[in-house]
Amino acid sequence: NVGSVMAVMVDGRVLTSDLEYVDVNDYCLQRSSDHMTAIKCVKISPLQEPKAWEYEMPLGRHKNLIIISLIAVVITLSVHLYLPQLRNLHGKLLVGFLIFLFANYIQFLVIHDRWPKQLEYLWQYTYLGHFCWISTIGFDVWLIICGPVRPYNHQRENILLLR
Repeated sequence: NVGSVMAVMVDGRVLTSDLEYVDVNDYCLQRSSDHMTAIKCVKISPLQEPKAWEYEMPLGRHKNLIIISLIAVVITLSVHLYLPQLRNLHGKLLVGFLIFLFANYIQFLVIHDRWPKQLEYLWQYTYLGHFCWISTIGFDVWLIICGPVRPYNHQRENILLLR
């Protein structure tokens, strides 16, 4: 930290609160609400600059938790697809949500900075899609809770969100 900026000269030098001039190539300005501070810049040559793909963020135990979650999602998905009693509207919505959630967990496991653009579009689609599915599930639950009490009708299961 060089000090608070008192004045910026025409040639780019800065007069700091310590009454010393700092050359234009030796500082960076940091602005706060009431004053500016000159900070000494650190020069990194391109050879020293760390590459994003060389140092991946360590997932540690989060990776194990994601794998456990993937197993739970697969078990839940297989139960909902196997049992015919769970193939109602809510079950179908849950299956769609679980498929998108599974895709998101896979993407979090293999996260990388240099993905092709098409895979990034797919990632964004599945990330936003699982929120849409959970919103639809919430809407369905709201309709069930706030709707009038009616006897159970098997034919209503075939109509998607029309009650």
